[in-house]
Amino acid sequence: MITADFRVIAVAVIRRGNEILLGKKVDRPHPEGLSGKWFFPGGVVDKGETLEEALKREMREEIGAEIEVNELIGVGQTFCPNWKGKRLYAVEVYFECFTKTDKFKPSDDIVDVKWVKGKEIWEYVKDMEHLIPNNLKKYLDKLGWK
Repeated sequence: MITADFRVIAVAVIRRGNEILLGKKVDRPHPEGLSGKWFFPGGVVDKGETLEEALKREMREEIGAEIEVNELIGVGQTFCPNWKGKRLYAVEVYFECFTKTDKFKPSDDIVDVKWVKGKEIWEYVKDMEHLIPNNLKKYLDKLGWK
């Protein structure tokens, strides 16, 4: 029997018009290869939290902002066969979110944030396309990301 650590990750696709807020991950080992990369901010859902509670907590921790969770966009999955000597299986749940601020205080797992629009989105996340589920790709298509 093959065993793996299992995690559920809540991910915020924070939107302002046709722009998306991306966060630059801290440059340290990351199971999904996000070390030092720009991607959608998010984090692990803790025991006893709903997805929405986890997402709001993670955004306070990672970007220093309150968010409004709107709707589910899509679900993805990742399997990392050897993360710190363990297998890791993660399910990522992507939500459209909004924030009422343009003032962010990156911390925890994020070192910088940036509003990105249209085709610029693809330039930032193209190396991580394998992590982007089809439903999120369709959502981003409406913003002209490719």
